[in-house]
Order: sequence, then structure tokens, then C-alpha cells
Amino acid sequence: NRASQRALELAPDLAEAHFGMADLLERGGREQEAVPAFKAAVAANPTFIAAQLRLADALRRTDQLEESLSHYRQVIALEPADLAARFGEAMALVRLDRYAEARDRLAEGLTVHPEQAIFRQALARILAAAPDEGVRDGERAWKLVEAISKEQAHPGAFETLAMVLAELGHFDLALDWQRLAMS
Repeated sequence: NRASQRALELAPDLAEAHFGMADLLERGGREQEAVPAFKAAVAANPTFIAAQLRLADALRRTDQLEESLSHYRQVIALEPADLAARFGEAMALVRLDRYAEARDRLAEGLTVHPEQAIFRQALARILAAAPDEGVRDGERAWKLVEAISKEQAHPGAFETLAMVLAELGHFDLALDWQRLAMS
């Protein structure tokens, strides 16, 4: 903490010093205080991807969802394949009840990262359970979950399967899979 503070005194425009301070604050459970330090790092160097991403995540976790979106999108503009930014953006959209946009971002993420089960499962959940009927698509969700390999079988995957089965009207099977997820 003292080293970061001293670095900021000597070079107040040094993005890495602001980032270091923000990191320390965040790790110390002082996330609200970390946000301005992450913002200072981004202001000093807008192409500092790690700072943009950590700022976006901190904003999302502190319910500054709209503002988080611009930083996730900046990361994606700088590094189109950034998995964390693509997923974080989609989660912020879900929390903003913008389910159609979240669905579309998750579908894009799945296209960029077809090997990542996190996009497949999150997209299936949106398609199975979004409050917006125009977003729900049980058949499409089923195609996503039936592709989940046995190596990816874990409680979260079982719960996703239960959600999809319930959307398709197979309530007894959904209940069985939900019980398995809870056990």
C-alpha cells in the first residue's frame, strides 16, 4: 500500500500505480473505494485492458451496471476474444433485465468461444427462464444443453438442464435433475 501511495505521489499519471492501489483496495474488501482508483488507471491509459476489465467488474458488483457496460465494451473493442469481458457484459445486461441483449451477447460469446461451457449454460438459462417470453426458446435451449458433455456434468449443468426441461413442460424430469443438482 505504501509503495503504491508513493508511486502515485511521484507519478500521479502512472496508470499502473492507480491500478496497484485499486487492486489493494479491492482485495481488502474496499470495492467502493477501488472504483475511483480503477477509473484513474483507465483515465491515465484507456488501452490498459486489465484496468478496463477490473473497473467494469467492480462497477457491476457495486450495482453501477450501465456504467459497467461501456467498460466491458471497451475491453471487447480492444480485445474481441476477451472471455471475461464478454461474459461480464452479458451478466450486467441480465441484471438490467435486458434479456434479449444478454441472449445475443451470450450467443456471440459462444461463437467466439465454442469450447466454453459457461456461455452454453448461461445462454440455455436465458432461453429457458427469461421473464421475457420473446426471449425464451425451450427448443434452442435443449439443443444447447444436450451438447453438454459428461466431463462438464456438475450441479450447475444439472440445474440448467432442469430449467430447460421445465420450460419444455417435462416437470417430473426437471424435478429429478434439480434434486440431483442439490445432492
